[in-house]
Amino acid sequence: MIQERATEGGRIETPAQAAFRRFRRNRLGVTGLALSFLIVLVALSAPVIATRNPNTQFPDGLSAMGGPLPPSSTFWFGTDNLGRDLYSRILYGTRTSMFVAISANIISLVIALVFGTVAGYAGGVTDTVLMRITDILISFPVLLLAGFLAVVLRPGVTVVVLVIGFSSWFYLARIVRGEVLSVKRREYIEAARALGAPSGRIVRSHVLPQILGQALVYGTLNFSTTVLFAAALSYLGIGVQPPRPDWGNMIAEGAQYLTVMPWLVIFPGIFLGISVLGFNLLGDGLRDALDPKNTGGR
Repeated sequence: MIQERATEGGRIETPAQAAFRRFRRNRLGVTGLALSFLIVLVALSAPVIATRNPNTQFPDGLSAMGGPLPPSSTFWFGTDNLGRDLYSRILYGTRTSMFVAISANIISLVIALVFGTVAGYAGGVTDTVLMRITDILISFPVLLLAGFLAVVLRPGVTVVVLVIGFSSWFYLARIVRGEVLSVKRREYIEAARALGAPSGRIVRSHVLPQILGQALVYGTLNFSTTVLFAAALSYLGIGVQPPRPDWGNMIAEGAQYLTVMPWLVIFPGIFLGISVLGFNLLGDGLRDALDPKNTGGR
């Protein structure tokens, strides 16, 4: 149901317009949007803006002693221990990290929506069983669970996507369930039931549109966690496997040279930090903008 309200100037605006106005006034949220857009743009344009093949070992990419080269006009971010161009590898690593994070987040969001919506709307025994399953899964250390699955299924991009997607929906499912419990008590839902509307139609037409915004907000907030999760698995050697570049495996490869060749860790770490900061700020901004109690904006 779309409700309209009058602004200070007398203009009528929909909830979506009010949310956009609040988000636009949130400087941190807009900053997060800009950073997130920049990271995604880098990921999409990596084949265009990369200066070299990320997996090619260049003879002039190593010093006379056989070590990596520092940043220079030839290799902007320096080279790694195999003489590969670090700048190009970071750009392609951004592409890999964003693909993993987006794909895993979609899987996580879909599972959470299904579990949370069914549990919240059905109630009774169904709710109890589904939530107990969720509680059991929450009790496991997520990184340990994901690591075990990654090892059993053999590390790789597809496996990392599936492992993270199936390991990060638990908390969001509980949030979705709480939203559904709130929505299903509203008068228009009761009216639809009284008129004999099928449960599936009520959920599709009335429940999901009301909770989808909040679910997307928490999904955005979970995005930064997913990026860190993927990097952590790669750092441990059970995520994206070399030679395919990924922020986590690049940091792992450079960690042994940290004290003498810090650029091997600093540059992928900067991109990882910008990504996490951007999506966190974006998620916070969206949460504030979609909060119906927040009418003042920033």
